[in-house]
Amino acid sequence: MQKHLDLVQSMTQPKLEASNPWLIGGVLRTQLQNVLYNKDEFKHIDDELIDFGKFCNDTLYELSVDAELNPPKLIKQDVYGNVIDKLVLSEGWRKEKEYASKCGIVAMAYENKHGVWNRLIQLLRLQMYQPVSGLFGCPLAMTDGAAYLLKQWLINPTTQCQETTSLVKQGFENLISRDPQKFWTSGQWMTEKDGGSDVNNSTTTIAIHQGGNKYKLFGYKWFSSATDSEMTLTLARIVPENKIEEFKKFPLSLFIMRVKKDDGTLNNIKIMTMKDKMGTRQLPTAELLLQGSEAFLISEEGKGVKAISHMLNVTRLYNASSAVGSMNRLYSIVLNYSLKRKAFGKILIDKPAHQAMLTKFNLNVRACSLFYFKVAQLFSKIQNNVANKDEEEMFRILTPLLKLYTAKICMYWMSEGIEALGALGYMENSYIPLMLRDAQVLTIWEGTTNVLCLDFLRALKSNDKNDPLQKLDIYARFHTHVMMTQLSADTQLPETRKSFIPYIAKMTINHNGIIAELSNILKGSVKYSEMRIRDLCFILCEAFVGGQMLELISKNGREEDILTFELWVEQMQQYTTTWSITPKAFEVLVNQNMVKSKL
Repeated sequence: MQKHLDLVQSMTQPKLEASNPWLIGGVLRTQLQNVLYNKDEFKHIDDELIDFGKFCNDTLYELSVDAELNPPKLIKQDVYGNVIDKLVLSEGWRKEKEYASKCGIVAMAYENKHGVWNRLIQLLRLQMYQPVSGLFGCPLAMTDGAAYLLKQWLINPTTQCQETTSLVKQGFENLISRDPQKFWTSGQWMTEKDGGSDVNNSTTTIAIHQGGNKYKLFGYKWFSSATDSEMTLTLARIVPENKIEEFKKFPLSLFIMRVKKDDGTLNNIKIMTMKDKMGTRQLPTAELLLQGSEAFLISEEGKGVKAISHMLNVTRLYNASSAVGSMNRLYSIVLNYSLKRKAFGKILIDKPAHQAMLTKFNLNVRACSLFYFKVAQLFSKIQNNVANKDEEEMFRILTPLLKLYTAKICMYWMSEGIEALGALGYMENSYIPLMLRDAQVLTIWEGTTNVLCLDFLRALKSNDKNDPLQKLDIYARFHTHVMMTQLSADTQLPETRKSFIPYIAKMTINHNGIIAELSNILKGSVKYSEMRIRDLCFILCEAFVGGQMLELISKNGREEDILTFELWVEQMQQYTTTWSITPKAFEVLVNQNMVKSKL
């Protein structure tokens, strides 16, 4: 009997292990090789990325676990009753910051080591870093966005104020520093008590002029991530002191401010409370009261939203990098587990149902990776001033689509991945559930799905009143060029291409149908319903990804690329001009059956 008890106590579950993220994410590796024609250059960069992938798994992952187990705490008072508002941060969080600086997670994008593809390679490293960053990738997103904005400001300043210029220069240099002693992170304080993405209507923070370019800010920042940052960019309304009651009439402006004064005390900021969140618990997120915080204007007065929009493109790319990287990491964990876990006499990977799930998981990781790579490639060209006008417009159009699509697909596969690991994936101390909790924020931060769909429509609006389809035509030409180029006689498509012409036909029908409908919307020739926009955006994303898969076939002609394309098109939604979700459906099913809570 004891022998049997010893036996059952000695039995264990297979260990959950992740593969090197650069090697398992093979489609990104292939795409980089296609872009870097110099084989020696690719070999050098490839080796660096393999090494960084190993560093992520071996070192950064352990720090991320420490940050999860020891979330930030706020000490409001010392033992004598003095208000100190002290943040207590874990060793894992502090080390993540140190390594972020040393590894140049942000800095690489502003260096010249890889020329025009500097930003592209930085973003490829970033998607490996994000899942093991202990959420330090969040303040880095705002840090990178701020650095990008401040760099543009230094080229075209809005004031000659030396104090402002000095702070902007110091900020930019420290945000991109590889020296942990100099390295700064930046906040992006926009969300207030009314919440949401509608900052024009929800912002209540006011700025009172102090002379020159200096202001004092008064307001309540309801959701400020990166509370431990050294600086922040924030929106506020410049209001004369005798018109404070009319503050809503004044447009938003953008300010730069230090979080702490030179003596180390907070810049007239009171930390009200820490946020108790579903996920991202590693991240110090707080509610802040600005009580006359010293700040400097860095936009034209009243044009703060336009100024900060440059930052949003960067942070949305970071959001997508986290989605792609998290999917890739969990896929590798699920795949490795399936090689070891036995059920009903076989290892999981020999089970046809499990094979189907793994294939779909792989397909979606490839799809999101290709989408991410294309937008990263466009941004790299823009940042290095080699993009043409069409490429600049495509980046603006694709960025909200990339963010919304990768976030939603990631959420689905985080849940599916946990299910594939069974009870082991459900256990908190496997550190798999935190991947699902943390992924949920990706659908919310920097714009929910609905907000991003509407932003996509804004990106399509033409600046030329006589040509309302100007930007839509740019998108259509871009996608059609990919399609037509791959079908022309001089491409490297294999002879088997005739077999997947029907797949191209389906994708083209979807694409053309959506373009026609968007055309009517932009021309104002049809009554537009927001009820349709989500489905339109998702079908458009699927068609765009299909085009990227087709382009990959023309460059490599591998069987896996052909099969990926065919499988992708087979599972795509079919565009239709009739939709079941209508205002009438809402009225009958929702509105007429509404039971309001007590007010």
